[in-house]
Amino acid sequence: MSDKASQNERHYQSSDSESYESETCEEEQKIPPADTSEPRLPLELVLKAAPDITTYTRQPIQSWRDLLNVATFVHPMLGISVDAWVSARRHMGNDTAAVALAYILQRAEMIRSPGGYLRALTGKAANGVFSAGPMVMALLSADHMQRA
Repeated sequence: MSDKASQNERHYQSSDSESYESETCEEEQKIPPADTSEPRLPLELVLKAAPDITTYTRQPIQSWRDLLNVATFVHPMLGISVDAWVSARRHMGNDTAAVALAYILQRAEMIRSPGGYLRALTGKAANGVFSAGPMVMALLSADHMQRA
C-alpha cells in the first residue's frame, strides 16, 4: 500500500457562520446576475412560507442576499449539484433560485429528487414559464390548511 498525501488529506471546516460565503465554488462566482421580470415577493412572506431554511443560519435572514447565502450553503445538503444550482441562478436569477431552494427544502420529505426537481424548475424558467409566487402561495395555503 502506498501512503499518498491525497489519501490522507483532512477536511477542515471553520466554525465561522459566514465561512461558506468566502468558500463558494469557483463556478458559482462566475454567475452573471440574471435580470428577471418577475416581481419580487416580500422576503417576510417567503420566510413565513418556508421557515425551515432559517434553521441553517445563526443570524436572522434579513435580506435577499442573506437568503441566497443560506441557499448556497444548503443546496449540497439536499443533494443538489453545483451545476444544477449555478444553472438555476443563471436562468431564474439569484432571488428566485433562493426561493425555489427554500421551497424544495420545505417540501424535502415529498420531493424524491431535489436536484431533478430544481432542474425541472430551471427548464421552465429558461422557457419563461416559471414563477416562484405560486410555490410560495401553495406553501402558505398548505400551512393554513394544517392549522385549520
